[in-house]
Amino acid sequence: MTIFYILQVLVGFGFVIFIHEMGHFLAAKRVGITCPAFSIGFPFPMWTPKGWKAYNIFRYTWRGTEYRLGWIPFGGYVQMRGQSDNPGQMEGPKPDDTSDYRNKSYFQKTQVLLGGVTMNAITAVIFFVLAFSLGVTFI
Repeated sequence: MTIFYILQVLVGFGFVIFIHEMGHFLAAKRVGITCPAFSIGFPFPMWTPKGWKAYNIFRYTWRGTEYRLGWIPFGGYVQMRGQSDNPGQMEGPKPDDTSDYRNKSYFQKTQVLLGGVTMNAITAVIFFVLAFSLGVTFI
């Protein structure tokens, strides 16, 4: 039974992460930001003779976005054009590139940043309504 409980926790974490990242992704698409990658979980790094390579369980490209399912289920990310962990090493944005995160207004950037938390809150309200309408006892 212990393995079953561990799998339940991992699926639960995966669901919460998926909802959160989907909020960022949908908000970014709504304001016109290009998203090259959407990942749930992190890839497993392995050493090959050519150097380090990241392995995912699943990869699929559709409409310019690569959807990934990683081996390490403790997070996820949405890669957006114009965002980087090392912004000082990036080239500046092209002024006419409307799909770059850096060329968006502060209001649009705020929508993208709050998208994940908003989706989590909406999901929580939906699950509370479902739980109490189906007869979950209140303690």
